[in-house]
Amino acid sequence: MVACLFLLSIFFVHHAVGLNDHCSKSSCGMQGPPVRFPFRIKGRQPLHCGYPAAGFDLSCTEKSHTVLELPNSWKLLVQAIDYEFQEIYATYLDGFCLPRRLLFNSNLSDISPFFFMDGLYYSYNLFNCSSQKEHYSLRPVSCLSDLRYHVYAISSHASFQDLVPLLSCSKLHNISIVAEYVSIHRKVLQLKWNSPECSYCEAKGKYCRLKSNTIVSETECYGIIKPTKGSAIKFMATG
Repeated sequence: MVACLFLLSIFFVHHAVGLNDHCSKSSCGMQGPPVRFPFRIKGRQPLHCGYPAAGFDLSCTEKSHTVLELPNSWKLLVQAIDYEFQEIYATYLDGFCLPRRLLFNSNLSDISPFFFMDGLYYSYNLFNCSSQKEHYSLRPVSCLSDLRYHVYAISSHASFQDLVPLLSCSKLHNISIVAEYVSIHRKVLQLKWNSPECSYCEAKGKYCRLKSNTIVSETECYGIIKPTKGSAIKFMATG
């Protein structure tokens, strides 16, 4: 009887370890960021390997790029994930225009688990001009412009003197955006998430997962994370 219980306990321990290993990490390619909880790669990792909320399911392209798709149909290429500080670094796909997206969804955190980590949101007015304008207070928005017209952003709190160059232009819309992203000169988005909280596990070098039979956001630590050779934890965000 004791021998049977011993063998049974070994089976359950082995099964649990195998399940944890199955969820430990994956990636879209040799150069891609390691993917583990709260993220998972759709089609490669089971549902329980990721956090059950929109925005944490990643996918792989045919060229082995890692794609983050947010609930508002934003698609970004993931360059790096810092699990300890809960930060994700992503670049734009071709044709992506952040100011255009914000015309319909003014705050990223309202529609996804992420928020910009760079600073405070500022209010800008967008103006459509038939000719190019040059003024220190104007920020050209190239992804909304073409050969026929030019779009500029200016602070909603700008003085009348700063608005003078725009008197011949038409106002389009008002958006709230982090100042660094308004002109789209910067190609890297730095995003953060607060929930689920796994930074304390990562700081200990352990994996993180949801607790069973408890509220969805409660997590626990387990196992030991094996470092991936050559993988970069930090990503240098440059324009």
